[in-house]
Amino acid sequence: MKKTTRISIVIFALCSLLSIFAVPAMAWDWPCPDDCYYWTGYDCVKTGECGVADPCPDDVHYSCIDCECICDADPYYTAHTVIDPVSITSPTDGESFCVGTDDVSATCTPSTDLDIYHHCVDNVWTEEPEADPVTHTWTAKRDSTDVGTFPNGNTGTSVDWQPPNSAGPVTVKVTATDSPLYDDSLVNPDPTDSITVYVVEVEIEADVKDEPPPEKSYASGINENSIVLKLNEIEVTPTITNITNGKHIYYKPACSELNLPGNNTVELKVRDNANAGKEPDQNINDAGNPTSPDPFTWSFTLP
Repeated sequence: MKKTTRISIVIFALCSLLSIFAVPAMAWDWPCPDDCYYWTGYDCVKTGECGVADPCPDDVHYSCIDCECICDADPYYTAHTVIDPVSITSPTDGESFCVGTDDVSATCTPSTDLDIYHHCVDNVWTEEPEADPVTHTWTAKRDSTDVGTFPNGNTGTSVDWQPPNSAGPVTVKVTATDSPLYDDSLVNPDPTDSITVYVVEVEIEADVKDEPPPEKSYASGINENSIVLKLNEIEVTPTITNITNGKHIYYKPACSELNLPGNNTVELKVRDNANAGKEPDQNINDAGNPTSPDPFTWSFTLP
């Protein structure tokens, strides 16, 4: 009985001694990597989400700040869809306009674009689509030179274009570009569409003469009342000026008088109102002699 009691006392004394030495070891944290851990007496345990030895699972977009994973990556955009194709709806390819025409309405289909916005939202790294504004920019060129003007600006899905004061073909072009988010041209060319239109200028001129025979002298029987000019079967009023033994005829039609596009006919009837060897009210042919009542006619086609 005495032997058993002694062993118990020894074991109790040993346990008490170990407890005395273990107490100060509970506050001993110097083996741990940083303040995000505490020492248990035998191991370092995290006090928060992260630490030097335990970085955030996504260490690209998150940083360990005060033992917490904080989303602090810089936001940026990437392409999601390419810019929609753009198409010119007016004017039409091959359409014609007269020099001096009022503003022409140029329109196109609206293009759209979606980008992906990568950013932090409520401490969560988020990727979501966002509409990127698209700008439609117009040009009008003959060869490489700008022609005409855009009096109200050259951006938008509908703009006004004033044709130039010189005749010839013009390439009208629209380009769709995105901004200010991700620049899709880095991966795909900006969509464009172009057409060719024609600026035309029509001037009708003719010289008509009533010349006397050799060694004869008399006044021309042609006067303003003896000239009839028709354009597309409609009588028009030309400018008539005097030339030797005749008249010079000039007429510049308005766009509304022309077939654009299409064929146009000109009819010129000139009568000799004098009575000198030929009957009054006879037509004069290109030699200045009386001929049949058929007028001079010619035609031209506009694109």
